[in-house]
Amino acid sequence: MNRVHFPNWSNEYEKASNAVYEVSKQLKEAIKLVELDQLDSGSYYCDILSNNIYDVLDYWTGSTYVGRKKNKLIQDAFQSFFINLYSFLMTCKSSKSKQLIQYRKLAYKALYHGVVYRYIGHGDAEDELKTKVEPVYNDIYVSWSKKAGNSYLLSKLYGTKTLLTCEITEDNYGIDLEAFGVSKCDEAEVVFPTIKNLIKDVKYIEEYDCFE
Repeated sequence: MNRVHFPNWSNEYEKASNAVYEVSKQLKEAIKLVELDQLDSGSYYCDILSNNIYDVLDYWTGSTYVGRKKNKLIQDAFQSFFINLYSFLMTCKSSKSKQLIQYRKLAYKALYHGVVYRYIGHGDAEDELKTKVEPVYNDIYVSWSKKAGNSYLLSKLYGTKTLLTCEITEDNYGIDLEAFGVSKCDEAEVVFPTIKNLIKDVKYIEEYDCFE
C-alpha cells in the first residue's frame, strides 16, 4: 500500500480524483482483509491506510466549497470513497477480532446517529437575488453539521438560505468527521446523503432574519 499525494491547487480535479479513487480502492482491499481476519489495525499497513483516509477527508474539508457545485470528477470520486469508508467502518464495527480494536473503536466513534443540520444556498454574492435553493433528495454524500445556526457556514452563503434538519436513525449512520480529527472551523461535520424520509424540517431563512 502506498501513500497518496494530493495536488497543491484545488482545481487540479483529475489528479485529486485519482488520489481519492486510489484510497477508495485501498478501503475495498482492507474490507476483504477484515472479512478474512487478516488485518491488524496496529500494523504499518494500517498506518498508511489511516494516513491516506485522513488526507482524503482533509482535502474534502479544505478544498471543496460551501454553496458551490462540485466538479463531477471530484463528486464521483468522493462518492466512491464515502461508500467504501462507510462499508469499512461497518465491517470493523461488527468484527470480533482483537487485532482490529483500534479500528473498532474508531467505527463506534465515527458512525453517527442523531440530528444534523445542513444549509444550502448560493455561494456567490452575484447569485443572491436568484430563487431560493430547494433540497435535492438522493444518495450523494454531502456535508451536514451537528450544530444548528453555524455562523461559519452562514457566512459563506448569500441571499435566502435553506436549512434542512435531518434525524439519522435506525439502520442509517452518518460519518462523523470529528472522529478523524478533520472537521474545520468548529463545523462539527457529519457526511450523509439527503434522504427524504429522514428530513424532519425544511426552513427558508431570509438574509436578515434573526435566528439561534
